[in-house]
Amino acid sequence: MEVWSLASGSSGNAFLISAGGVSVLLDAGFPARHMCSRIERAGHSPTEIGALFLTHEHSDHASGAGVTSRALKIPVVANEPTLEAARRYIGNARTAVLPTGETAEIGELEVTSFRTSHDAAEPVGYVFRHRNSKVCYVTDTGILTPEITCHFLGAQLLILESNHDPRRLAMGPYPEILKRRIASRVGHLSNATAATALAKHSEQCDPTVVWLAHLSEDNNTPSLAMECSKTALHRAGSRNVRLEVARRNVVSLRWESGENWWQGSLFG
Repeated sequence: MEVWSLASGSSGNAFLISAGGVSVLLDAGFPARHMCSRIERAGHSPTEIGALFLTHEHSDHASGAGVTSRALKIPVVANEPTLEAARRYIGNARTAVLPTGETAEIGELEVTSFRTSHDAAEPVGYVFRHRNSKVCYVTDTGILTPEITCHFLGAQLLILESNHDPRRLAMGPYPEILKRRIASRVGHLSNATAATALAKHSEQCDPTVVWLAHLSEDNNTPSLAMECSKTALHRAGSRNVRLEVARRNVVSLRWESGENWWQGSLFG
C-alpha cells in the first residue's frame, strides 16, 4: 500500500491511497485542476483513481468533490447525511453510499469508516486495509473516544489531527465564538490532545509512522505540533513512533508499506 499527502490544512485537504493496482482519493478540498497535477506529482495517473471518499462536507474537504468526480469519472463515496450536506459541492456527480461503520471494497483495497466528533452532518474517519497493511485516518474531531482510538491498533500509518496550540488559539485574533467552536468537543484536536493519545496508545502498537495533519495556519506551527508529540512520547518512554508533519497546499509526504524506516529511535 502507498499513501501520499496531497495537501493538509484548513485551506484544503486530500490524500491518495494506492494498493493492488487501484487508487482512491480521500477528500477533495481544492479544484480538480490542482488535484490532477498533484496526483501526477505523486507519480500516479488520474486515470488510476477509482473513487473519492469524503470525511465530511466542510469546504476544505469537499469543495472540489463534484468537479473532481466528473473530471475523473469516479463516484463520490460517503454516508447519506454527508452526501446530502455536500450537495452544493457535489452537484450532479455520481455518488455511492457507504453507511458509517461499514466496509467498501475497491479492488483489493478495503475501506471502513467510523464516526468522529465534529460539527458536521455525520463526520467520519477511515481505515484502509490491503493484505497485512493498515492505515488509519482521523482528523476534524474535537475528542478522541475509545470508539475512535481502537482503530489506531495495528495501523502502520496513522494520520492524526494536531490542529492547534491552545495558547495561540486563545491569544489569537479569532472571534470568541470561533475559538470556542475550535476548542469544543465537536471542533478540532489540539496538539496536546493528539500528543496524549499518541503516548497512551503507542506502546500497544507495532512500529508506526504518524503524520500530524490538519495544522491550523494561524494557531499552530509544524515545530509546535512536532515538539508537543515528541515530548509526550519521550515522557511515555515510547520508541516505536516516527513523526512527520503533513504540509498545506503541497504534496509533502509519502509512505509505503514494507519500507524499512525503523532505526530504533523516535525520528528517522
